[in-house]
Amino acid sequence: MTELSKITNSVRNIIIAMGTKDDSVTLHVADDDSLIDSGLIDSIVAIQLIEVLSDKFDIIIYPAELSLDNFDTVNRISLFLQSKLNGEDT
Repeated sequence: MTELSKITNSVRNIIIAMGTKDDSVTLHVADDDSLIDSGLIDSIVAIQLIEVLSDKFDIIIYPAELSLDNFDTVNRISLFLQSKLNGEDT
């Protein structure tokens, strides 16, 4: 499994855990689904997600990096995190 695949799996699992309030419900999130358009993430959940991702991956996410380009899908979040972990500017 590649580094990006591991990041993607982690991101997907975090989003599913955050979006599932009822343990009897199974939530499916495709990696290219818009998290905003689907209603899975709103502004409050987005703030919580950023905090969880910052802690899990031990990174700082700056306000200028908060955009749909970086946070609208699992794949976009994963690519963003990979670039942060590799020390690249986003």
